[in-house]
Amino acid sequence: MRALLLISVLFLSSTGFSASIWHVEGKQEFYLFGTVHILKPDTYPLPAVYQRSFSQCDNLWIEADLNEMKDPSVMASVQAMMLLPQGKTLQSELSADAYAALEALAEVAGVPLSLVQGVKPWAASNMLTMTIFEKKGFESEQGLDIYLQAKAVEMGIPVNTFETILWQMQMFDTLGSDYSDEFVEFSTNDIDQADTMIDAIYDNWKSGNLDALYDIADFGEYPQIESVMLTERNNNWMDTLLNASNGQTQCVAVGALHMAGKHGLIQQFSEAGFKVTQLD
Repeated sequence: MRALLLISVLFLSSTGFSASIWHVEGKQEFYLFGTVHILKPDTYPLPAVYQRSFSQCDNLWIEADLNEMKDPSVMASVQAMMLLPQGKTLQSELSADAYAALEALAEVAGVPLSLVQGVKPWAASNMLTMTIFEKKGFESEQGLDIYLQAKAVEMGIPVNTFETILWQMQMFDTLGSDYSDEFVEFSTNDIDQADTMIDAIYDNWKSGNLDALYDIADFGEYPQIESVMLTERNNNWMDTLLNASNGQTQCVAVGALHMAGKHGLIQQFSEAGFKVTQLD
């Protein structure tokens, strides 16, 4: 379950709670939006703090342009990257324990594991986990990233990307190939508590509790996964943002786990001498 927490931390916006938005003030000004890539349709309309904050932005920075997925050549490359070499199966690529964990994930998702036998372990883990959330009414088309990107286009705000979709998929592919068993284990831990975990993610977003979300991710035994998926990318993004045009207000809309932890954007901005305030 933690794999999707990395890919698309779930957020529900609600009046009366802190929002996953931070105002960063110093030699430059930023608004940081903790985002998600999958939401329930009834999340919208968002609380007024989103519009108030977004109206201050001169530029929007996002992880990657999701419209790239509409490009047939990109989709073909992604699909090819997900496939196992001919003659290989999930069972041949995983230890017995990791394969059993993937079987348990498939059972919760209500999908026969045979349907994903042709894809790599990291892809199977993510596909099955996404299925679980879709069964509970979440939709990728309702993601906060998509919403904010469309809002920026509507308002004439320039949109900048840190990465490309292909780069992100290559990151998963490299990490999943180098640490197949570990990635599956990380993804399937606490699968027997799937409903409770989803509710906890939801509730902690309502209260703006990043520490609790970070605890749910539980990177303790998986430092390499945290390093590749969060820390290294956070460091790269900070370098870009600190060199962004001064005198303009930059909006940054990235997955909320990138805000959390000692290597998160919030901590890095604080250490760089900025004042960081969570909005509500």
